[in-house]
Order: sequence, then C-alpha cells, then structure tokens
Amino acid sequence: MSSRKPLIYTDLDGTLLDHKTYSFAESLPALAAAQDRGIPVIFCSSKTRSEIEHLRRQTQVKAPFIIENGGAVIIPAGYFPFFTAEQTQTGHPTLAFGTPYQTLVSKMQELQSAFPGRIVSFYEMTEEEVARDCSLTLEEARRAKQREFDEPFRLVNSDADMVIRITDTIRQLGLFCSQGGRFYHLHGHNDKGAAVRILTHLFQQAYGDVFTVALGDSLNDLPMLASVDYPILVKKPSGKHDATLIKLLPNVHLADGIGPKGWREAVTDLLDILAADC
Repeated sequence: MSSRKPLIYTDLDGTLLDHKTYSFAESLPALAAAQDRGIPVIFCSSKTRSEIEHLRRQTQVKAPFIIENGGAVIIPAGYFPFFTAEQTQTGHPTLAFGTPYQTLVSKMQELQSAFPGRIVSFYEMTEEEVARDCSLTLEEARRAKQREFDEPFRLVNSDADMVIRITDTIRQLGLFCSQGGRFYHLHGHNDKGAAVRILTHLFQQAYGDVFTVALGDSLNDLPMLASVDYPILVKKPSGKHDATLIKLLPNVHLADGIGPKGWREAVTDLLDILAADC
C-alpha cells in the first residue's frame, strides 16, 4: 500500500456530517489530518454543487467532488494539469452524467399524477418548507434547492407494496430511484459508483497506482462503497450499521461510532495504518 496514492471518498449527511445538525466538528480532526498528509478527501453526496462548494470553503478541502448522487464530477480549475472540460460559470470544469433537472421534474409530475397524494417532491416545496423539513436555515435551504441532476422526494402513507409500485413505475419512465438518509432520490443513469470510477481514473493518470477508500452509511452509498479498495460503513443514528449494506458488501469494514464520530475513528485508524506502512 505504501507506494499507492491514498484517496478518501466520503458521503456527507450522516457520515462526515452529523445527521441532525449537519455539523462536521467531530470529523474535522481526522479530516484535517488527512489533508495535512496530502490525501485528497473527495466529497461524494446527494447534495448540490452549491451546498458542497460552501462546505469545501468551510473545511478548506481542495479536491474534486461529486454532486447529486453521481450526477456530475466537478474538477477545480487547474487541479489536473492534463484535464480540460467544459467550464461552468463557477470556473470549474464539469463532467456531467445525470439527467437534466427539468426533465426529472417533468417525469416526477407524471409520477405524482399516477400516484396522487403519495409523493411530496422537492421542486414543489418552498425554501421555507425545505428549511423546516430538513432543519436547515433559509440560506442552506436555498442552496439545497439549486438542483441540477437529482430530485429528492418523500412518500406519504405508502406501505411496502406501494413503494414497490412507485419504484417500478420510475423504472418504466426510464429513470432510477435511490434511498438516502432522509429522502428518496429520482435520477437518471448515474450513481456514485460510476462517478467514483471515472474520477479515480483521473487520479491514476495523475499519480499512477492509487488506494481508494470510501465511507458511507446508507443504501445510496452502495455503488460508491462497491467501487473502492477499502469500503467503510459508519453507524446510523440508531446506533446500528445498515444491515443490507453489510450483506451486499462482504469486504466492508465497520466503524464503531455513529456518523462523524465513526468517520473520525475510522480515518484516524486508516492514517495510522498508512503511517506504519511507510
């Protein structure tokens, strides 16, 4: 491992960030230690570009990042000298893989017509409603609504059979559904894993052989966790690991702590292993 460049991919809500408060205070010491060692920490989340850019400024993370469940990979300008791609108004080259948001909203409206009263979707919620529902400030809710490739939604009074009917209909519409910590997510033919593999290839071009790590907590992290060398699962707020992920990932490593506490412990242990291996 000593000759391989480590990369740390991480989910945000419920993993690096506290599920209720969205605080990164508990994970920050390990995050700072990883950055001090020159290890890229790559945010990979259902969050929007605006939300993640704000968090990157707060944490001083400089690495590329993956938005909206793999909808796009954002490469900071000049990060890879060999890399060129279309630049957005932020100046960052973007590799977009997701279905455009207006198409998702149109399909969501079809879905809501097929299941009246069963689905509450992000596009129809005001900033005030998002803030109240997600325990966000109005400014945070505004950033959360600046969506490009992913539409969060909740199901209302829906049993297991109804969930199956709705997800089957989503597939018939040519789209996909992922389940995160708070919401279901409607999106196109993209996921965290595909984006991780593409970004890892760029890092391989830059550094040669790499050693990939990922941390997550929920089912929508499965593609990401399955695409790395060393997947780590932190505990959910219930104090338990996601049982389905454990079954589907026989090589997953289980962190002892909940959310950011588990993140800190797992990354600290990883850094110790890397130091001993040098």
